[in-house]
Amino acid sequence: MIIGPRGNGSVAATEFVGCKSAMSVVGVSARGQVPPFYVMRILEAVAHRRASGLPVYDLTAGQPSTPAPAQVRAEAHHVLEADRIGYTGALGLPVLRAAIAAHYRRTYGIGVQPGDVAVSTGSSGAFLLASLAAFEPGDVVVVAQPGYPAYRNMLPALG
Repeated sequence: MIIGPRGNGSVAATEFVGCKSAMSVVGVSARGQVPPFYVMRILEAVAHRRASGLPVYDLTAGQPSTPAPAQVRAEAHHVLEADRIGYTGALGLPVLRAAIAAHYRRTYGIGVQPGDVAVSTGSSGAFLLASLAAFEPGDVVVVAQPGYPAYRNMLPALG
C-alpha cells in the first residue's frame, strides 16, 4: 500500500493487488489534529531575512551558536574515516551508555547503571518515548509554560 498527501488535507491510499489498483481516500487521524509547531516557519523566515542581508537577532529555537568542541569533531572525523557507519542498538551504543552512567556517578553522585540509560538523537524523540512509556490516554500531564511548544503539541496526539 502506498499512502501520500492530497491537496485537500486528506490522504490518498493506493493498494496494489496483482496488476490492478484501487483508490480510496482516508481521513487524517484524530491524533494528527495537533497545532503546528510554528518555530520551523519562523526559522525559515529568519534564514530568508539573513539571506537578504537584513539584520537578524534570532532568539527562536535553542540552536547551538557555536560548533561542537574540537575533540568531538576530531573523533567524529576519525570514526567516519575508520569505522563502518550504521544503526546502533535501539538504546544506543553500550560504551556511550556506560560513559553517561559514569558521568552521572562522577558529576552528580547518582548511581545510574548503563542499563538504565537510553540515548536518543534529541530531546523531542526522547520526550515522546518517555511520554508513551509513562502516561495512559486521558492522564493529566502538567507542562511548564513558558516551555518548549512542541511538547504541548505532542501530548494531545498521544491521547
